[in-house]
Amino acid sequence: MINWTHAALLPAARRIARHIQDEWGLWVGVATTDGQIVPFPKPPTSPPRPICQHFAANRSTEGAIRTCAGSVANWVDDDEHKPRICHVGLSAISVPIKRRGKTLAVVYASGFLHAEDAARGADLIGASLRAADFDASQVGPWIDDIPRLDRRKRDVVHGLLRAIAADIEGHGEEIITLDASEDDRFGAMIGRSPEMQKLFRVLRRVSRSNTSVLIEGENGTGKELIARALHAGSMRSDLPLVIQNVAAIPAELIESELFGHRKGAFSGAHRDREGLFEMANNGTFFLDEIGEMTMNLQVKLLRVLQEGTFLPVGASAFRKVDVRMLCATNRELREEVKKGNFREDLFFRINVITITAPPLRHRIEDIPLLVDFFVARAALHHDLPKKQVSAETLKRLMAHSWPGNVRELENEIEKLVIMSGDEPIIEDTYLSLSTKTRSQFSDVVTADLTMPEAVESLERHMILDGLKRNQWNKSQTARDLGVSRRNLIRKVADFGLEEDR
Repeated sequence: MINWTHAALLPAARRIARHIQDEWGLWVGVATTDGQIVPFPKPPTSPPRPICQHFAANRSTEGAIRTCAGSVANWVDDDEHKPRICHVGLSAISVPIKRRGKTLAVVYASGFLHAEDAARGADLIGASLRAADFDASQVGPWIDDIPRLDRRKRDVVHGLLRAIAADIEGHGEEIITLDASEDDRFGAMIGRSPEMQKLFRVLRRVSRSNTSVLIEGENGTGKELIARALHAGSMRSDLPLVIQNVAAIPAELIESELFGHRKGAFSGAHRDREGLFEMANNGTFFLDEIGEMTMNLQVKLLRVLQEGTFLPVGASAFRKVDVRMLCATNRELREEVKKGNFREDLFFRINVITITAPPLRHRIEDIPLLVDFFVARAALHHDLPKKQVSAETLKRLMAHSWPGNVRELENEIEKLVIMSGDEPIIEDTYLSLSTKTRSQFSDVVTADLTMPEAVESLERHMILDGLKRNQWNKSQTARDLGVSRRNLIRKVADFGLEEDR
């Protein structure tokens, strides 16, 4: 795969992009033929564009499915003179980046109106905002904030984008390199370990089907990346992918969020609202933390999966949808079924195929690959020069137990990149990892225990050690271990750890 992150770090390309951002307040980035979107770092003083933030955030609008990334992906072709419009209605300019005559990507600048037709464009955007129930008093200022570019300015921007494309093309093999071979990646995931190679083989087969998939794994192992990869490789890839974490929605709102509601269905329901299942119609719906779902809601979800129908809150007529269902959990659902916390019929319905995301401690050989990727991405995000970790730093990273998995590694690398400033080599002095290694807890697991007993013993030991280290601060301990605070509290109660306080 081409390393577009390194391309966006080229000094000349960054300077030109910065000029476009400073002069006209536009978004500048690279979009590739394989679906990557790599924005150039924005100036620290650059204010966010309210219209982009608020329009994209309102999921009840028609534009919710047509995201910014979806708009940019449609601009990747050879025609640099073709008019470009984002889902909000703002204009853009794009220039292809080629190698050996083949278009690999485009560099784009977006977020403006044509000065000659600004009034009409503003009216259309304003109408969309007002139809989406945005505060009328804010619509005017938001539209006034949009840059107006006349033909001369657009030609200047066009020329600058061509300069960025030429700079990237001119560096050739310096930045047109492989992060990983095609065999070592699937979607946004990379890995050479046997565990990841096995996962990729399964994903390549399963992604082409329409069957339901249950994705299991610890927090931080990349379950959402697996869901995105399954959608991207499916026949529904050009249709909506809707993602929702069950645990992130208050219990009293989750039914309305999933199935929608009708005006007057409850206090505060001032208008009809489309639910997430309708948004995902004909596409894919990824429901994370499904183990947190109440029994009452499980019945309604089962109906959707079996019959493709649901009843919005306050409605009298059922709605029909065609959705491929992907679910994820860090719980052992089989045990939840035995305990009566999860419906057996729903479990079998979502568990047609089970895919398990391997924890990072089982794929240690992938750490150097992941470190390179996270270092480059963090440097880009924080507008820092290209850098790499020292041999000693990498050695310590590979010796850590990583209870928070890939998410913990990513956060650690981002901190290292920031703390090392402009230094090209990241030394281990900036590491905040504990001195624990993967072997520290080996005394917990003995030959006298069954595997479930050994796992429970190790889990108990790690949680207790983390609580003691953080003076029983459960929020910090949950972050250190890469689990939710709710799950940590439940484990503390199950293990009776308060008695050890």
